[in-house]
Amino acid sequence: KYDDLDLKNVQGTLIVKDQKATLQNFDSNLFDGKLGINGSVSSKKEVPEFDLKLNMDDFDIAQSFKGLDLFQALVPVAKVLQGKLNTDISLSGKLNNNLTPQLNSLTGKALAEILTSSINASDSKALTALQQNFNFIDFNKLDLKDLKANLDFSDGKVNVKPYHVKYKDIDMEISGSHGLDQLIDYNVVFQVPAKYLGSEVNQLIGKINDPSVTNLTIPVTANLTGNLNSPKVTTDLSNSVQTLTARLIEIEKQKLLNQGGNAIKDLLGDITGTTPSSQTQTSTDSTSATTSSTPPKTEEVVKDVLGNLLSGKKKKKDSTN
Repeated sequence: KYDDLDLKNVQGTLIVKDQKATLQNFDSNLFDGKLGINGSVSSKKEVPEFDLKLNMDDFDIAQSFKGLDLFQALVPVAKVLQGKLNTDISLSGKLNNNLTPQLNSLTGKALAEILTSSINASDSKALTALQQNFNFIDFNKLDLKDLKANLDFSDGKVNVKPYHVKYKDIDMEISGSHGLDQLIDYNVVFQVPAKYLGSEVNQLIGKINDPSVTNLTIPVTANLTGNLNSPKVTTDLSNSVQTLTARLIEIEKQKLLNQGGNAIKDLLGDITGTTPSSQTQTSTDSTSATTSSTPPKTEEVVKDVLGNLLSGKKKKKDSTN
């Protein structure tokens, strides 16, 4: 037992020379998994330094989070996860007088593979805040299968490279950083199928009746800033819905004027950001043909769509005003 860590079946080589302790092929059972360590600790300087490579296989996430301050600092989101963890960590830094790492001095990188069996989103202020903005996603049911995350850390900040998780048919790309002072700055880009954006949007898509529109997804970005325990969430959901609705109405107009085809592709490019934006001019000639079907006003549809999103309910239109 070492520093409240219950190490079992310990084996390896320790070499002490010139005020430097070197660990070679150190292995132990810990947190229902296996820990491997190679590296050194030097006391030559006034402040001791270390340079280690850690290999953690099949660690129980909950036990690891509770027992390792380092784990809490590097992967705070693990607080809400139940399951197993595999990770390789390379880190160096300085030690306190009690030989614990000075977290602000840490430099290194890690590759983590999460084998998660369940998520408790209510234990995370960040996930709770996202849930309030995206009520069509159940963050307790995120698909984290085969999740691998790359991160590096230095100067008291952990940088997380983009990785992906899914909820049903919604893909999410997550990236950003958090500090050991618990300040966060993360981006989550949701690829949202239009069907989640309310009945009015789906009615427009049904009228257009084009495969490229039926399977349309739009990117929606959420920014998480502030403190880990009191995060702030801002999104471009409203702007995305407004853009989508305006484009769908314009597409419907083009269809009614028998000018679908390329106009639809160009307008969809503007919505999804997959093609360069191109402007389509519509004739306003007084001799333009009138139609029996009049597209709804953009403002009205946007209002209805946002109402559905924020309330989580489908609003029925009154038959009389």
